[in-house]
Amino acid sequence: MRSAPASHGCNGDIIMHGDGGAPLACQFGNSRYKLTGLVAWGIGCGQQDVPAVYTNVPLFRKWIDEKLRLWGVAATSYSHIKVLTIN
Repeated sequence: MRSAPASHGCNGDIIMHGDGGAPLACQFGNSRYKLTGLVAWGIGCGQQDVPAVYTNVPLFRKWIDEKLRLWGVAATSYSHIKVLTIN
C-alpha cells in the first residue's frame, strides 16, 4: 500500500491546505522522533474526524537510501523502524 489514511497526526494535529509533503513524525517512547509518513492529501481543512492520507515512507526506503547515499549521507546517521501497514 503506497498510502494509508489517518484521522490525525501523532499529536492530534489536523491537516490543512498547503500541508502536502509535510512530515508525519512520531515519538516512540523516549527516543527521537521518527518519520513515519508524508502528507499526501486530505479532504477539507481542519475538519474533525476527517482522515488525511499519508505516503507510506517505508515503501520507498530503498529509494530514500539511494538518494541519501548519493548526497553523501552515511547510512549510520539514520535508522529505520517498522511501521504497521494497513492492507
